[in-house]
Amino acid sequence: MFVIGLALDVALLALVAFIVYRVVTLYRSTTGTVKERLLATAWGSATMLAGFATTIGSTIMIYSDTVLETLNLPDVQALLKDNVSPKVMGYVVLGTTALIVAGRLRTLFRGLSS
Repeated sequence: MFVIGLALDVALLALVAFIVYRVVTLYRSTTGTVKERLLATAWGSATMLAGFATTIGSTIMIYSDTVLETLNLPDVQALLKDNVSPKVMGYVVLGTTALIVAGRLRTLFRGLSS
């Protein structure tokens, strides 16, 4: 079970690293307004851009418990655990985002092949 969890953690962090790399490199290489540059990072789709942002946000939520433990902030960690489980909420948001992004990619690439 530990190996599967570790593999999923590595895959999730690799996905976030890829998204950040893609957004930064395409943003820097594109010219135009901020909106045009941001849309260019996500194949011209605001839905994909929102999916990227939500993926990064949910990953931060998933690892917030570990980060707070590392930074030795037990008060904030207890507050989060009492009110909401960040890890569960992060996985719920990530799953929802994966469905949205998969659906949008399907329609984007179907339009490219026509």
